[in-house]
Amino acid sequence: MNSIYSSSTLPHGAYAFDQVQAGDFREAFRHAIAAKRAEVDTLIAQREEPTFSNTILALERSGAELEWVSGIFYNLLHAEASDELMEISQELTPELSELSSYILLSEPLFARVRQLWEQRESLGLDEEVKNEVSLFGVEIPQHTGAKMVEREVTEEMLASGRRLMEIDLREEELVILVRRGDDYMVPKGKLALQAGDVLLIVFEQHSKA
Repeated sequence: MNSIYSSSTLPHGAYAFDQVQAGDFREAFRHAIAAKRAEVDTLIAQREEPTFSNTILALERSGAELEWVSGIFYNLLHAEASDELMEISQELTPELSELSSYILLSEPLFARVRQLWEQRESLGLDEEVKNEVSLFGVEIPQHTGAKMVEREVTEEMLASGRRLMEIDLREEELVILVRRGDDYMVPKGKLALQAGDVLLIVFEQHSKA
């Protein structure tokens, strides 16, 4: 049996790190990533009209298995980074990136999120919950130590130049996607921005965007 999925006998279901075999992470991540993608596919395929519950909340709750496996892995990696764990981490980067891109660039999912975003004022949501209705419809797991925000481009931001490389961003901020209307663009440095474009920015959680 894969040690990652062994039932914990510790209080509050805490991770039993001493029982984990590093080699089991590859299989566990493959299974968890596939499970997350299947959950997202089910969300996309549903025919019911989008609601906060069946779209935003469902997306946020998807990937519980991936969160579990990631929690164990990244805690171990940060506490005692062995050569094997570092190697697995490098292998995971493109796989997790591909999963994030699959969610970000899903047109059917974007259409559901967009419909809710346009209706957000009439959904009866409080301000904190309303802010979760994002046109990008994706979040970064807390264990990565990073945070993601959206920032709309203004004419003031373009005062020093209209190319992405010329706008004023903090050193720790990274633009990972640009949305213009219904279109998404890869954020290359020479990309000409327009007022109203929305930047998806990632930065370390201890920093402020």
